Amino acid sequence: MAIKELPPLRGRVLVIAYSAFGDIVQKMAGVKALKKCYPDLSVTWLSCSPYKQLVEVQPFVNDVLSWDRSLGNRGFLKLLNNIRKRHFDVVLDLKGTDRSLLMTLFSRAPVCIGWHARIPFFHNYFTYDPWSFLNIDVHREKGPHIFIPDELKETIRKQFKFDKAPLIVCVVGASKPEKCWPIGHWVRFLDMLAGYDANICIIGHGTKEERLSEQLCQETRNNKVCNATGQLSFLEMGAMIARASLVIGGDTGPSHFAEELGVPLIGLFGPTEPHEAGYKNIVALLAECTHVGCQNWRCSFPCMETITPQKVLNATLSLLA
Repeated sequence: MAIKELPPLRGRVLVIAYSAFGDIVQKMAGVKALKKCYPDLSVTWLSCSPYKQLVEVQPFVNDVLSWDRSLGNRGFLKLLNNIRKRHFDVVLDLKGTDRSLLMTLFSRAPVCIGWHARIPFFHNYFTYDPWSFLNIDVHREKGPHIFIPDELKETIRKQFKFDKAPLIVCVVGASKPEKCWPIGHWVRFLDMLAGYDANICIIGHGTKEERLSEQLCQETRNNKVCNATGQLSFLEMGAMIARASLVIGGDTGPSHFAEELGVPLIGLFGPTEPHEAGYKNIVALLAECTHVGCQNWRCSFPCMETITPQKVLNATLSLLA
């Protein structure tokens, strides 16, 4: 709750949403709506360097303040000094972390909107839900809420030689292994898809997901599968998803990306539930377990493996139809 009446928003606003990938793509609809409500605001988005390319092409973002976390404490102190020099009028803290609180304090902005779990008094407009606080209906307009340049979509099509058949994008990884669909189920599902006319592409990033994708491509008999894991920037990943007729994946950043881009998504859920994870308009397939949504990363009950390849295939064919 605000401790005083909020003045009209004007001038330069710093949006603090530096990570992670899924969080950033979920925040874009809100920032886009903010810019539409206050078109004269100059929006600077503070982002970790891997996401800079994606953020800076958004038409509702005027500038990007990039944070290179590989520089450690020295880089963080340099970032704080840069924030102070910018003389922002408004800070919108969408992270609620210790570091975002320091960023807010160093800005010395007269209007600081946001939250922190343990220290509520440094934001002079404290709120856990800044969009409701600002009377902004984030999803008033239908998606896509994220902009991807058309020329980049065409570049992706040419690079991977996609024909006119539907493109199915598969997301095999997630932040935790418990949220991943078993690799054997992926193999069986792709084998079942071999008889259908479709382009299939696996995406992801990081060494673990690269190993999973390589294993999947080695074990499947479907020769229409291409592996783009580890080959795409986050912006290029968006271009791949934007070209897709359908995305299939667990609770992870690229799945959020698909929903924000308005691409049909089949979400596979076990330890997390769709609504609590921020999904709204998707086809959600839940594990057949009484503990769905437990978020217990040491749970011994069968979970993601209870979502059968046949069930995913049925949902896939239904959406493609």
